[in-house]
Amino acid sequence: MQIWQADLNLEPAQIHRFEKLLAPDEGERARRFRFDRDRIHFTVARGILRQILSPLAGVSPEDLTFGYGDRGKPYLTTGNEGGKLQFNVSHSGGRALYAVAFERRVGVDLESFRPVEGWQLARRFFCDRESEKLRLESPVERQTALFFQLWTAKEAFLKATGTGLIGLKDVEILWNNSREIYLSKIAGDSVNNWSLKPLNLGENWAASVVVEGRNLDIESTPKIWDFHRAFQSS
Repeated sequence: MQIWQADLNLEPAQIHRFEKLLAPDEGERARRFRFDRDRIHFTVARGILRQILSPLAGVSPEDLTFGYGDRGKPYLTTGNEGGKLQFNVSHSGGRALYAVAFERRVGVDLESFRPVEGWQLARRFFCDRESEKLRLESPVERQTALFFQLWTAKEAFLKATGTGLIGLKDVEILWNNSREIYLSKIAGDSVNNWSLKPLNLGENWAASVVVEGRNLDIESTPKIWDFHRAFQSS
């Protein structure tokens, strides 16, 4: 399993190199973004994804092709017989997170901290036990950090399944006295079928990966994707 993090704020010449890697439909999607920032982040995120998957699939980055599930989740259709190579991407605030697994469903999510009414949102979107435990957390900074950690964990699980058949309240995630989170309950599934790992992206960020299977060795700090090294080796 591989987990990468990347900065999407690159120089114009670097962005142009990624534009040349994208398929026509990806280029068209990029052009539909209203703001240049969003267009650039999408372009770079998809270009990096192609760079990451290329050596694993044995296909050049520009020749990779993708299909899309009913809810828009992409999957690789070249160099991926039987769909064995699974991946997921999340990006927020100019940063991206990538996870690649072999014959295991996988999902990732990241969020930058921002002022929110964490407990009020949890009461609306989370399970009762989650929101009640969160209400008791103090100070507010700790409550906010824990809220975002729970949010990314839940989103990572939903992205891993990719079905849209369950929602945030169908996945219960609790934490122990050391504030280590764990999967407590999944509607229609067993927590023993999945592994959850919070990821370390530094201060003011929350991130999680969820992967099918148990007792997996998952690094808590994702590798940093390097533009120059990637293009030198391609």
